[in-house]
Amino acid sequence: MPRAVAPAKTPTVAIARILRGLGLTQGRGGKDFSVTGFYVNGERRHTYVVAYSRHAEEVIAAHADEIEAAANAAGWCFYVSVRYSASGRVHTSVQNAGARVREAQPAVLAVTAA
Repeated sequence: MPRAVAPAKTPTVAIARILRGLGLTQGRGGKDFSVTGFYVNGERRHTYVVAYSRHAEEVIAAHADEIEAAANAAGWCFYVSVRYSASGRVHTSVQNAGARVREAQPAVLAVTAA
């Protein structure tokens, strides 16, 4: 019989479970992501995710709405922002502060030799 999973008591645990559930690995040194906090004068203001690989950025971008919904269902509010560089590379931000930004993926320009 499967073991019941206790509800996440902290936002760090909640978002880490969600991202691991998407197949990403947690930790530094060749892993996909880590979860950390933003502190002011020793007080934690918010929690955010650091993505270490392009693969992690792409998975987070592809599942942005699912991540937000799962965090909300777990009792924590996280915003997943998705931005694109001029070259078309995706950059994500996952945090429980501020607001989200969702940019549309830029169209790939076809360059023809003249």
